[in-house]
Amino acid sequence: MIRTTVIIIFLINIVKASLGQEALRIVDDQFAEHPFGADLSPSTIHTALPGKIAMERKAEPNKHTRDIDTLLIFKSPDGKLTFLKTIDKVWLVEAVISGRGIKLARGIKIGLSKDNFIKIFSVDKKFKDTNPIIVTNTIEYGFYHSFYFEKGKLAKIVLNAWPD
Repeated sequence: MIRTTVIIIFLINIVKASLGQEALRIVDDQFAEHPFGADLSPSTIHTALPGKIAMERKAEPNKHTRDIDTLLIFKSPDGKLTFLKTIDKVWLVEAVISGRGIKLARGIKIGLSKDNFIKIFSVDKKFKDTNPIIVTNTIEYGFYHSFYFEKGKLAKIVLNAWPD
């Protein structure tokens, strides 16, 4: 009975330690607002998504008015980019990148080593081993981009720029 209790306490402490690990937050307005180096639109999507692109439209209720907005979802083998189209504006709100064909500003792409990622953003190297997920976040505008590493290499990128 005592042995079981000790094992349970040990496992609880491991879970607490892993859940309590904070992601490294890098504040970089230029990159957060323009992760592709320039503003993308549905008409320039081919500059970011290589190869064959499939497009899907979905109705999305506007959170502030009675209008219905449209999600424009572009898919390729390397990732998915989602735009929100309102009555007067279209902007990139989300991207999920898992293939090497999509390149972001500053040479960031799938397969980039974590060491090079750290150098690009001039991040303190002490966070290298303690943060498996590195997030780029601007405080003023709320852009939130997550970079997932596996075995020291960038494996997945999730860009999030939803307006609210």
